[in-house]
Amino acid sequence: MRLALPPPPIVHVGHPALRQRAAPVLDLRGRETRRVIGQLVRALDAHDGSGLAAPQIGEPVRILAVRDLFNRLPSADALAPHLGDVQRARLLRISPVVAINPTITAASDDHDEDWEACLSLPGLWGLVRRPRAVSVRFTAPDGAETAHECVGWAARVFQHELDHLDGVLFIDRLVHGVAGLVHESELHHQLPSEEDGGAVARPAAGPCLLYTSDAADDSLR
Repeated sequence: MRLALPPPPIVHVGHPALRQRAAPVLDLRGRETRRVIGQLVRALDAHDGSGLAAPQIGEPVRILAVRDLFNRLPSADALAPHLGDVQRARLLRISPVVAINPTITAASDDHDEDWEACLSLPGLWGLVRRPRAVSVRFTAPDGAETAHECVGWAARVFQHELDHLDGVLFIDRLVHGVAGLVHESELHHQLPSEEDGGAVARPAAGPCLLYTSDAADDSLR
């Protein structure tokens, strides 16, 4: 019987891997690359994150993994007509999108401000302004070169994780600086209530939205 390997620990702010530019992956399908991808996916599963980058498990290489609940990336496109939201979410928890040597090739002029958090800074949240849409390129684990357009939540998570590969944390991009950091236990003071026409904040782990001001995105929460 083969025992499942435990997930690697998430490193926290102060770890040197979080503040250095990660190295490009040269051996795209090599044993070491496969090892890092396996560890990254296990950690993402264990912590129920929206995304995770290799430096967050102490591996300073240019690999990230993201959840795609909104059918923005290729792995989900074929599933959308056939699965309901719950089924799709469960499947994508098992099969996140893994991007090797990812880049952003274009970004929209339109920007959004939304709340972000990070598994490497547990309990802290802050408003971050990012382009609403980005064009991305990356190599998939099977070696396929992939280009795609990410919009909204998917774009935000991809940008957040790509920042990690450049030694940048979401706290470096806070709209109101470090004075705008909020602990998760106090976040309800910052969000509009349903009576005010806003969304009810729901706890979540990782770099994901608690609240979006766009009413059209209600289905994304």
